Amino acid sequence: MTSDHWAASPSRAPGRPARTSRRRSAGPAPVVAMLALIWAVFVAETVVPGVNLVSFGLIAGDPDRWWGVFTAPFLHAGLAHIVGNTMSFAVLGTLVALRSHREFYAVTVWAMIGGGALAWALTPAGTVVVGASGLVFGYFSDIVVGALIPGGRTLGIAVRDVLIAVVVVAVYGAAMAQGILAAGPSVSWQMHLGGALGGTVAALTVRR
Repeated sequence: MTSDHWAASPSRAPGRPARTSRRRSAGPAPVVAMLALIWAVFVAETVVPGVNLVSFGLIAGDPDRWWGVFTAPFLHAGLAHIVGNTMSFAVLGTLVALRSHREFYAVTVWAMIGGGALAWALTPAGTVVVGASGLVFGYFSDIVVGALIPGGRTLGIAVRDVLIAVVVVAVYGAAMAQGILAAGPSVSWQMHLGGALGGTVAALTVRR
């Protein structure tokens, strides 16, 4: 009986840590999957006649369209819109996902909720809001705020996180500030601010 038990179990040398699950819990896979879905939706709307998926975005002030919080990030108003979001999403989302998929999913959900809630409440009623920029702001704030949270990290990892945050702020900081403080009339600063707040909440809960 004993020999059958051990024959059916994975062999591993005594005292050797299992690393497979940890390796699989981090990497760019969820970022690639989300971008593929975002682009598939955009292509479907662009190529298929009569399809108007943007109408399924978030409609500000409409209590019957609360679910737009979760659909708006996957919809875009044009090619320039989706290309701009794709580049930032790929870079910042990957930096978060390389830490852990759990953190990436948490930031994504919190940024959706935060960005959607503020856009729904503060945007003029009836406005249709779409785009993944709220998620981009969420990943940005998670990287920056998360680097400042003490505890649970070796000195090397803490220094690495701070250096990444410094580079991210240097590259994206001005654009992020403009996206909230000096957004144009067709840009949802509400979605940006809410996404940033959602990323901050995720950083304070997941990383701590």
